[in-house]
Amino acid sequence: MLVSVYLLVIIYFVIGAAAIALINKREKTSTEKRNRWIKYLVYLGIVNTVILSTYFNFFFWLALLISLVAFFELILLLPRTSLRNRIVAILSFLILISVFQSATWFLQTREILYVYLLVFCFDGFAQIIGQLIGKRKITPRLSPNKTWGGFIGAFLITIATSAYYLLSDDSSRSSWMETILFGAFIALLAFGGDLFASLFKRITNVKDYGNSIPQHGGILDRFDSFIFALAGYFCLSQLLQINGF
Repeated sequence: MLVSVYLLVIIYFVIGAAAIALINKREKTSTEKRNRWIKYLVYLGIVNTVILSTYFNFFFWLALLISLVAFFELILLLPRTSLRNRIVAILSFLILISVFQSATWFLQTREILYVYLLVFCFDGFAQIIGQLIGKRKITPRLSPNKTWGGFIGAFLITIATSAYYLLSDDSSRSSWMETILFGAFIALLAFGGDLFASLFKRITNVKDYGNSIPQHGGILDRFDSFIFALAGYFCLSQLLQINGF
């Protein structure tokens, strides 16, 4: 299964590199061109780290580190907002992280990898397609870089990725319809998680949660969609009593 995952990841990163080359042709400043490649290479490292952590069974500890750093980043922004917003933000985050960490403990490794692969796919293609052909903004004030073109393109590719992953897994019991529904559900969760994180950034009037990851912002900027999506998938699996897929 790891080989199939890496094959798909390599294909997507090759597509990403080609897309960046096209986008950079429109860009006049060398700084922006360089920053895009830095962001690309850093993301390549992040994706490999997450995938290998699931394979070598230390993802729980990586997820715990992500959760702790993300919470620290959130705490640093609290003085910028009202007491009410602070309470809501802390409670919401603690609930979300509790579910996320429970998911890393109880879900099967291939389920965690499946969710991450789909979130990686949705996030990456939403940005690439949005920059290439996206015009109409979805939420101009909340998250101005998100376009309908990027969303629809990434949504469809995520569903296709879901079908590839589940149907190439010999131990999977999912039907075609289930692969489509799972893919659509996780894509929507990834989108919702990003918007949820963007909302608090707009409230506190900051661009990013931090600067620990070059060209990506903070840990929460990079993993907000995944935290939200894995927590949502875990809740669905418990609700429907899904024991794997």
